[in-house]
Amino acid sequence: MTATIARQPRLDYAPTLPWRRTRRARHLFALLFFLPLAGGAALLYPRVRDQWQVLEWQSRCMAAPVPPGAVVFKTSSGGVSDAAGVPFAWRNLYATISPPGLASGSTVFLQEMRTPAGKRRLVAVDIDQVTMRLPFRGPHHLSLSARVIRPGAGIIGPQLLSTSDHSVVIADENSRIVAGARDPADPSHFTFTYECAGRSTVYDGWLRDDDNVDIQERTK
Repeated sequence: MTATIARQPRLDYAPTLPWRRTRRARHLFALLFFLPLAGGAALLYPRVRDQWQVLEWQSRCMAAPVPPGAVVFKTSSGGVSDAAGVPFAWRNLYATISPPGLASGSTVFLQEMRTPAGKRRLVAVDIDQVTMRLPFRGPHHLSLSARVIRPGAGIIGPQLLSTSDHSVVIADENSRIVAGARDPADPSHFTFTYECAGRSTVYDGWLRDDDNVDIQERTK
């Protein structure tokens, strides 16, 4: 008796794709994947560029661009004879934070400080431009604006936290204001000086935990 051997069914496989067609598919997939990413990057680039510029201005402001001891305001018999002006980085930074920007004639103090609790802040004290107009008549109240900025980082921009008004009484002529400096022993404290007729008056500024600035004439 002859045994019948069952024949195995024949398997038909699809033909192997040519390598060119496979590589073309990979290229098409890569194109479809990266095209939206490229479009998103193109849309985000202006924002990233602008944020980088803002952080660059912020860095310059926090590095104290107004040198301590610089004369930022000076009067003579003809009125205001000299004003140091506002640093470029500060004017541009503030215009970004609070459009349309500053109405200041000169900057008395600009530097990074710390609250008593240790929070980093940018503090600026500016002379209001309107009070620098001529002519002066008798003792004159020069208005100051103190601003406190919370620094930005990464994609988060800087934020204005407070603005407070202060004043310095100056004489008709031959008086000046000298730029302030941060206290090396206390980063929440700074000073600036008013000088007239050979006499100097020191003003103390204090950054508080509520993000406000107190400015007081120092009494002997």
